[in-house]
Amino acid sequence: MNKLSCVLAALCAVASAFATDYYVNTNGGVDDTAEGRGRSPEMPYASIGYALGKAQTSGDHVYVAEGTYQERNLTIAGGVGLIATGRRDYTAIDANASETDYARCINSMAAKAYVKGFTIKNGCRPHENNAANHGGGVKADRDAAIIDCAIRNCDGYRGGGGNGGIWIRCYFD
Repeated sequence: MNKLSCVLAALCAVASAFATDYYVNTNGGVDDTAEGRGRSPEMPYASIGYALGKAQTSGDHVYVAEGTYQERNLTIAGGVGLIATGRRDYTAIDANASETDYARCINSMAAKAYVKGFTIKNGCRPHENNAANHGGGVKADRDAAIIDCAIRNCDGYRGGGGNGGIWIRCYFD
């Protein structure tokens, strides 16, 4: 192994050491700053958005328990993972948007961020030829990944379900 490879491996190990896991559950979670809140399944946050606000370091993970989360315009920082811990059909991000009340489920995914195992539904953007309106459900950096997700009832100009990103084993209906 050359010197550069050793240095890169050491930097990756240090970055991983500072990564944090956060937990979210609609059943019993609370969005507050109590000691240890959000750091274990026993003391979860209540909302995905609150947890993502804390998860800002590459390598951080937000684990989400089954439930329907009424959230919109979520932002996922670079290298952060948003992971459903239950079944996809029972773990949903619902923007509850309409043609008069526009919102995406996930409005911004930075490079190397990923989402895994969710139903993403009811996102809506205007039907105007404008890059800001591409992707009704998800708008992602080209290096972000959407994995094993179901995209349902999302609407937008050029890509109702999503725009950008790498889509792996997702389905749209």
